[in-house]
Amino acid sequence: MRVKRYVVESMPTAFQKIKSELGQNAVILNTKEFKQGGFLGLFRKKRIEVIAASEANKEEKVIKQTKPLISELNSSQPTITKAETKSASESDVLDEVKKLKEFILKFHTSDENSKIPNHLKNIQFRLNEHEFEAQLIDNIIQHIIEQHDEELSELSERKTNQIVRNRLIELLSYHNIQGISPQTKIAYFVGPTGVGKTTTIAKLAADQVLKYNRKIGLITSDTYRIAAIEQLKTYANILNVPLHIVNSPRDFEIAIEKLQDVDVILMDTAGRNFRNEMNVSELKSLLKTMKQSETYLVLSLTTKYKDMKTIANNFMKFGIDKVLFTKMDETESLGNIFNFMNEFPLKPSYITYGQNVPDDVSVLKYDEVIDRIMGDP
Repeated sequence: MRVKRYVVESMPTAFQKIKSELGQNAVILNTKEFKQGGFLGLFRKKRIEVIAASEANKEEKVIKQTKPLISELNSSQPTITKAETKSASESDVLDEVKKLKEFILKFHTSDENSKIPNHLKNIQFRLNEHEFEAQLIDNIIQHIIEQHDEELSELSERKTNQIVRNRLIELLSYHNIQGISPQTKIAYFVGPTGVGKTTTIAKLAADQVLKYNRKIGLITSDTYRIAAIEQLKTYANILNVPLHIVNSPRDFEIAIEKLQDVDVILMDTAGRNFRNEMNVSELKSLLKTMKQSETYLVLSLTTKYKDMKTIANNFMKFGIDKVLFTKMDETESLGNIFNFMNEFPLKPSYITYGQNVPDDVSVLKYDEVIDRIMGDP
């Protein structure tokens, strides 16, 4: 048996080489796709590793072919000595081939980052600490390489940080960051339980009343949590604004009629398990598309991005317009803001960073977020 390893771009190429070198009766023992070359994990090309074997007339030929291959791969596996050659059996050879296959599966490790400037590695590490998605980190690093390839090794840490900062600003500034539009007549707030919708609505209501001198009306359909209703009632009394509790689409229509004279209505919805189709239908019946309306998806920055994506995908069927991030003060990782904006076609709006009403809420300020990410005071 002869054993040989091939690294090729496609299987047809592998078949041609195997047929030419090992003959018509050769068999493929193992195949594996991997990426080779590139820089910092970027611009890598797909390759296929193929381990093939063919029968030989003498066992000595097997050992002659297998032993150099193991040596070539710097294997730590034991090889067959001359004394063992005389008594080697086919099972011994097959066992050696098995060990060789196991070794090859662990073979593709490289030190591609060894030539990267340390401050660029630090950027990669910092973004990873803030839980940026790996693909987004690659895109950011790729941008630096494309724009500064020739001077990459000469870039100072300060210059590199500024380049990354500018890139992060670009990623957010592609979106029109804005709060409640002056033309909006009703703003719906949806999201899972525990993200802080009720408190956020109270903050925004106070902001609209005290800062913009607008007449506000509040509606809540969160009848599943008595505490939420009482909390909103308290804020409504403080701000001297009307609050209506609705349990059905008809209740909602009545509430809208009673609030015709206000400038904008803020509607709280129940935070429930929206993987449940009944809950989805229930909410959808209340969120009637109206002229000059917009719907905000409220997400907590303490949520894992995998779960954040699931939540967003479940809510997109409601015609979401904007995303509102909460609880910035409760997490050290802000990469989810960029992960989300890079993947979902929603406009960023507000961000909250505490429990104080009417404070601790503002339109998302990307420079402050980036300061946190880059470690600036």
